[in-house]
Amino acid sequence: MKPIKMTEDIRKSVLEDFAKQLMSAKLFDGNFKYERRFAYKKDKDGNENRLKISFTEAAYIKMLDLLKEFSSEVAWHATVVREDDQSFLITDCLVYPQEVTGATVNTDQERYQNWFMDLNDDIANCLHAQMHSHVNMGVTPSGVDLTHQESIVKMLGHDQFYIFMIWNKSLKHFVTVFDMKENVQYDTADVDVVVRGDDGEEYKSDIGYAIHKNEFIDEAKKLVVSKTYQQTSFTTGGSYGGTGYNGYGGNYGGRGASTGKGSGGTGKGTGKGGFPRVVNDWDDEIFGSGRMHS
Repeated sequence: MKPIKMTEDIRKSVLEDFAKQLMSAKLFDGNFKYERRFAYKKDKDGNENRLKISFTEAAYIKMLDLLKEFSSEVAWHATVVREDDQSFLITDCLVYPQEVTGATVNTDQERYQNWFMDLNDDIANCLHAQMHSHVNMGVTPSGVDLTHQESIVKMLGHDQFYIFMIWNKSLKHFVTVFDMKENVQYDTADVDVVVRGDDGEEYKSDIGYAIHKNEFIDEAKKLVVSKTYQQTSFTTGGSYGGTGYNGYGGNYGGRGASTGKGSGGTGKGTGKGGFPRVVNDWDDEIFGSGRMHS
């Protein structure tokens, strides 16, 4: 966990530390360098400051569909609501227009803008997450991923938040959450990711996989265009549309300037921690029956 904004306490601490180092510093080749890293171990009350991200059952099934059905990378947004200071709920996954290769995703910007403007305000103002797959590779973010995360942080309002996730077919995941309201950047080790059933409990059970799959995946495949090309140089990652993360002016906090909406979500809620173990093998027999196994 790391701070995002420089607070008065942080500035004071930096100035004091810098002054101490300056007094005892020796120059090498006429240079003096100062670097300071910041991290939170506990919250202001001395408690472990963990974050919980819950998927609704329907949203989690959609994500499993995408991971299973696409052999290339694929990206999607998610609608998210803040339940309390340390809890977010992912309610839906939405695939947007994009061009993909085995290891890159690039947004079709013109189609993306039309897609985004066709969303109703309630959905558009809850698009607080960007996720993509790494298929059968590790989930470490690429340099392109990190650059886009940094660009989004610069556009977030003082009380907004944004979630980034990378998943592969083995259900390994990477997560970073930028919470401007609490001034905390959460990383994978700081976050509990869970699936919440319609009854409010976190559980592993029959979830109607085959029933839910067809319409959503058919629609997703219309928006995802596989692109082939002759490679002349090696690159890692994609552009996610250049502005694919923030979309047409608002996926980091709703439609923002175009509607004046998108505060980042408020509300209260409770839930349990822990990540349900699911089978890490895309087996037709298992997924055809619509069951998550522990």
